[in-house]
Amino acid sequence: MLKFVVTLILGMVFTTPLWAQMGSAPLDKKNKKSAVQRQGPANVGGSFDRDAYVKSFGLPDGYRDLSAPPRFSGADLEDGGALYQKLCQDCHGDSGKGDGPQSDYLFRAPTNLPRLLAAEVGDGYLIWSIEEGGGQFGGLMPAFSRTSFDRQYRLERAQVWQLVQYIRQTFSPKPE
Repeated sequence: MLKFVVTLILGMVFTTPLWAQMGSAPLDKKNKKSAVQRQGPANVGGSFDRDAYVKSFGLPDGYRDLSAPPRFSGADLEDGGALYQKLCQDCHGDSGKGDGPQSDYLFRAPTNLPRLLAAEVGDGYLIWSIEEGGGQFGGLMPAFSRTSFDRQYRLERAQVWQLVQYIRQTFSPKPE
C-alpha cells in the first residue's frame, strides 16, 4: 500500500507540469479560465495541439484545398448566423472572443475567432475545425459533422460553409 501511495504521489509531482502544459490545468477560480492556456495561431486560445498538428503535417486530406463556393446569398449568411447562435455562441460568445456564458466552465478557452481570422487561416482549417471538433486534441468542441449526441447538431457541408461565411463576415478584422 505504501509503495502505491508513493508511486501515486511521485507520478502526480512529475506529471503535473506535463498536463499543465497540455492545457488541462485546473481552473483559476479568480479568472474562471485554465491556469495554463495553450495558445493557437496568433495567440488565439483554443487548441495549440491542432495548430501544432497543422504546422507539422498540414491539413488532413479532404481539407487542404477547400475554398469557399463562388456564390453566397444574404439568406446563406442569415442561416449561418442562426447556426452560430444555436451552436457556437454559448462558448465563443457574441463577440466571438471565446467569452460566452459556457466558457467559464471549460478547461480550455474557446478559440478567439477575431484573432484566428487575423492570423489568416484558410477555409479548410475552419471547415476542419468545425466538422472534426476538438476531441482529438483534448478540447470539448463537438464534431458537428458526425456528433453522436443529437442528430439536430449534425451539419451538412453546405451548412458548415454558411457558418464559416458568417464567422468570416462577422469576426474578421475590419480594415482601418
